Amino acid sequence: MAQDWPDALRHQRLRAPERARPSAPPEPVSLRQDFAGLLTLLSVIAMLTVSDHLLTWVGNHYTTPGGNVLEKLHPSTYLQYLAFLALTLPVNPARYIAALAAAKPALIVYAAAMAAIMAYCTWRFGISGAAFINESLMMPAIMAMTLYGLPHVWRRRIFLAALTLLVADAAIGLVEYALKARLIPYYISGKPHEEPIFRATALLGHPLKNAAVLATFLCVFEVVRQPPFLAVLGTVLISLSLLAFGSRTAFVVCLGIGALVVVILSLRSLKRENFSYPKLIGILMMLLAVPLALGLLYLIFGEQSRIAQTLFWDTSAESRLLAFKAFDRVTPAEIFFGVGPEGIDRVLTYMKSTTTLTDIENVWILLLLNFGLMSWTIFVLAFGWLMLTLLKGAPMGAKAAAVVFVVMSSATNSLAVKDSSLVLLVVAVMGAASYARLAGYSPRAASAGASNSRRGFAGSFGTTVPSPRVSASPRAVAMPNRSA
Repeated sequence: MAQDWPDALRHQRLRAPERARPSAPPEPVSLRQDFAGLLTLLSVIAMLTVSDHLLTWVGNHYTTPGGNVLEKLHPSTYLQYLAFLALTLPVNPARYIAALAAAKPALIVYAAAMAAIMAYCTWRFGISGAAFINESLMMPAIMAMTLYGLPHVWRRRIFLAALTLLVADAAIGLVEYALKARLIPYYISGKPHEEPIFRATALLGHPLKNAAVLATFLCVFEVVRQPPFLAVLGTVLISLSLLAFGSRTAFVVCLGIGALVVVILSLRSLKRENFSYPKLIGILMMLLAVPLALGLLYLIFGEQSRIAQTLFWDTSAESRLLAFKAFDRVTPAEIFFGVGPEGIDRVLTYMKSTTTLTDIENVWILLLLNFGLMSWTIFVLAFGWLMLTLLKGAPMGAKAAAVVFVVMSSATNSLAVKDSSLVLLVVAVMGAASYARLAGYSPRAASAGASNSRRGFAGSFGTTVPSPRVSASPRAVAMPNRSA
């Protein structure tokens, strides 16, 4: 099987005409891939149902001081590492990673960069300075390396499971907001927390994490077209829940990105000459319905909504600008080599006592202070390359989801603490690409997850069934292979 890897990893681009969009042929799946897919599915379910607030509520010390060292890793982390091992051990992990490095070098470079930064932060600041790196920044690489070894049907299955749980999360958030009661207690620094303006917490815990993840997955509903009723229902529930979670950034960003996506898709339809009257009427009705819907939402949620009360400016919004003054409290050497968690606490304590700063809610500033300029630059370059690789040929919804995620993360500290948002973004992008490929309406989407060949990267490590040679002619794609 090792001799088949180089040929199997070569990407074959199918030059299919736009109007010829056949469904993808079935992929051979091994028992090993099924087991790894099941563990990955359980890992994603754990991410979306077992929040750090729930762990604190049941007495686990995942984000609080003390406790057993095994408690410092999320249950989903254990499941995902087991999934990766179950996938790679039978075929030799070193050979698997080497083959993946040849096919997707950005992923291996990102994983190596995160391992090096984690080792550097542990050496400089102790394990407390690197504890979040494994959960927030390394796990996305492990998830991607696992998904690349799974067939598209498993990626779609995991993607749809995540969408289903997030729609349930949105519904729970709306019920919490209506009843002004939470399913799981809200904790800040391990202590119960009550806010003057109620915000739902639902399954994911923190309101801002709920808003960020839901806003990200809201964009990928663009690829879920069957059945249309469920797609519309999920879109409506998630959109409404953004008001219940009280995130102004998510609300504004989703409105802007959503309008941009509609314009781009409409222009593409015009270019392909398949823009019908029903589509035109639907878009016009949507444009008329948006102002009415916003007015109705204001009547339902009223002035008690956090977005309605603080839509323009408040202390939290001002903190986004004050966060840049943190660099006034560190030396050039500390900026270059990093200050670690203790240095960030020192700067934050001083700024809270002298300004109206509530917290440094800018992930790029926090990571720069923690890592130092040298490591921060490596991270930004590796992260950017990884995103470009994942989004290559992805559906429009997946690209919009990545933009929403970057904007939302820039206004929070999600990637600088233990968080699974970036892992879920990988699931959203790769899952949406596989969904579009299997549905047959996006011939280029497969390049975001694997090659356009029948086997792809996953097939090369699953079974030794030979892949049929596909002609580069457009006619060979649209017509069945009579010689098969």
